[in-house]
Amino acid sequence: MGRRGGTVWCGFVLTMGTVGASIVGTPRIVTPCVDVADGVCLPYCSNGNVMLHTPTVNDTTAMLAWLAAGGRGIDSAWSYDKTGPAQRDTGLGIQQSGVPRHEIFVTTKIPCGATNAEVMKLIQYDLDQLLLKQVDLLLIHHPNSPTCNSTDQISLTWEAMQGALAQGLTRSIGVSNFKTSDLTALAAAPTTKITPAVNQILLHVGVVDTVTIAYCEERGIVVMAYSPLGHPDGGGQPVYELPAVLKIATAHNVTGAQVALKWSVQHGYPYVTASPTLEYDREDLDLFRFNLTAAEMATLDAIHE
Repeated sequence: MGRRGGTVWCGFVLTMGTVGASIVGTPRIVTPCVDVADGVCLPYCSNGNVMLHTPTVNDTTAMLAWLAAGGRGIDSAWSYDKTGPAQRDTGLGIQQSGVPRHEIFVTTKIPCGATNAEVMKLIQYDLDQLLLKQVDLLLIHHPNSPTCNSTDQISLTWEAMQGALAQGLTRSIGVSNFKTSDLTALAAAPTTKITPAVNQILLHVGVVDTVTIAYCEERGIVVMAYSPLGHPDGGGQPVYELPAVLKIATAHNVTGAQVALKWSVQHGYPYVTASPTLEYDREDLDLFRFNLTAAEMATLDAIHE
């Protein structure tokens, strides 16, 4: 696989896929992945639970389309089940797709637990809902939440996750929404034996936490972007509507969304989005036939919300 953090190609061939009974003949797109742990390669492109953002789209249907298009990264979380059976529908999509399990990379996230047993119960819940015996990446969802309100709770949860890794319930472990201070505290905990493989953070053109990213890169922690097309719920403008992004898109004959995602990938940040349609799936995956120039990357880097 190469060194940790190195990019390799996932090994899927461009072919006429037969995955998903309703989408036979959908062209599959070759996508690369990045090493996050020994023998664990995270696809640069992941799709998350769609119903959170598009309630009219069932996650089973969305995941079948994603996998048929060639997507192999799937992102979920314990908390997403608060609004419906997001994880079970995702698990059904994986199950019904016909894609071999070893080709699919599944990430899920849990809150903190008060005891080791409680953390293990959270992990087992996610596995049961996803209809899986093992996920590929398990993350602490947020360090500043009602259940993760102290360094002790975070370190206790991390200790249990290290145990889950040893038991084979997950192939790698990481964190989400962690700032430098959170990562430093976790590293200093006496029970921490394993460095997080991934830190999934809010990251897109215009919103870049350079301090946290630098900390992660120095320690071999792969930075993964969520909301790579912008975070309109937080009051920001969609990245794909920014004039500078649209100008670059025109130059490459691609969409604004593809430019935004390419910026992330070209910086070395795998991403997770929530694509509700096959058309968007194809766009999100079709990022590897063009490259942004150094000047274009500099233009995008200079944008600040």
